[in-house]
Amino acid sequence: MIDTVRINFQEIIDTSSDGIIVVGKSGKILYANPATEELFERPSQELVESEFGFPVVEGETTELSIVRKDRNLCIVDMRVVEMKWNDDLVHLATLRDVTQRRLKEREVHQHNLELEQTIDERTHERDLYHERLNVVFNTSNDAILLLNSDGIIELANPAFARLFGHTSEEIINQPLSCLIEINHRRYIESAMKEVTATGKSFRGEVIARRQNNTTFDVEISLTSVLNNQNHMVCNLHDVSHYKVVDRMKDDFISMVNHELRTPISTALLTMELIVRYYDRLSAEKIRHTVKQSYNSIVALRELVEGILDYASAQAQRRSRDAVPFDVKLTLDRVIEELQANAVEKHQDLQACVTPKHIVIRGKDLDFTRIWRNLISNAIKYTPNEGRIAVRLANIKDSTALDSCDLIDKEKLRNALDFDTNSYLVGQVEDTGYGIAEEDFDIVFEPFNRGWAKSSNITGTGLGLSLVRELIVSYDGDICFSSQVGKGSTFTFWVPLD
Repeated sequence: MIDTVRINFQEIIDTSSDGIIVVGKSGKILYANPATEELFERPSQELVESEFGFPVVEGETTELSIVRKDRNLCIVDMRVVEMKWNDDLVHLATLRDVTQRRLKEREVHQHNLELEQTIDERTHERDLYHERLNVVFNTSNDAILLLNSDGIIELANPAFARLFGHTSEEIINQPLSCLIEINHRRYIESAMKEVTATGKSFRGEVIARRQNNTTFDVEISLTSVLNNQNHMVCNLHDVSHYKVVDRMKDDFISMVNHELRTPISTALLTMELIVRYYDRLSAEKIRHTVKQSYNSIVALRELVEGILDYASAQAQRRSRDAVPFDVKLTLDRVIEELQANAVEKHQDLQACVTPKHIVIRGKDLDFTRIWRNLISNAIKYTPNEGRIAVRLANIKDSTALDSCDLIDKEKLRNALDFDTNSYLVGQVEDTGYGIAEEDFDIVFEPFNRGWAKSSNITGTGLGLSLVRELIVSYDGDICFSSQVGKGSTFTFWVPLD
């Protein structure tokens, strides 16, 4: 069994899609696997004994940029561990080509291991191979399993436990199919039979199940280990994040198709009406038509600004050079900006702030975005003659919480830790349409608009996602309560320095 494991370790290293090199303390390359030759477009004879040319830092993942012979840029993630090589301390670096993932998130491909046996049978070399390959096997980010011809698991690496929640001991001698969602098991069992019978590799996507019964998307590859009793190596790579990205992309395209096209079409049609029939239109009709066009352009601007704000928040977290500013003044400015929208709908927009000044370290623009999105949402989703209450408070302890005008106090009491912090708490309450209970879990997801998606109310579904992104960057959080037909209350809190 030990010899078989060693053989399979060598297969893993020799057929890995990742480049694997050993760098001596002098900075020279001592070993390079076949994938490294492709990565640098140089044969291993040239790579060995040449200067690696990049700094190797143990325990960190470093991004490298390699200019290839065709002048195209190749982006590589390098992970480094220290190991012994012929009794000398050296660095083992794993190089993974992540160019496509960096350039196009929608094109997510994970290179998989293709394993073939090429080990020398000499005993003293086997021991050395085992030591080196064990480091690679144990530091892989993907779950790697060794299966027999019946699909029974004989070996699992540490990443498997991190990914699935099972220990290696729990899963040994269990069938691979027990890790796969029941609807996909026949598909995988058929694939294993095909790999065993033909020796051809297999790659596909299935739904896997963790020990706690949660499911997630994985990319699975099966490779036959030749001349080794029809064993297979199974590589499981978590692609659930990329599936989320794909869904977000589809939602974004759908939103753009509906929400952006409508105001553009309206503006064009109204302006075309003026251009073609100007002489026949009364001044009142022209005024009405121009206002329609203006409203469409304003809606379009709001949509574009929402997308840009969300992209900006995704690109940069809270700045290190944060400065003190008064959140009360920020709130006053936003209310003044949005008051006209509330007046137009005959809504009562009121603010209650205690005390008069609340200073926090950060960016005024961040809290401008937070207030603007929460208050404009309340105005937008509240019918005419509704009421909107905005509250801002500095909560230092339970006594201050009891005496303030905030609502949902019990929820706040459970969320805030007064032993370590005082808090800035903001709240926006409306008497609007409310949120259906079935939409509670997706309120803060990008592009989610619930029932409003099929209404005439414009929006991107990014506002609340942006708000949560910004608040979390200040180590805070946000919650809400809502009833359909009665309104919603959004409450956020941020610890004060």
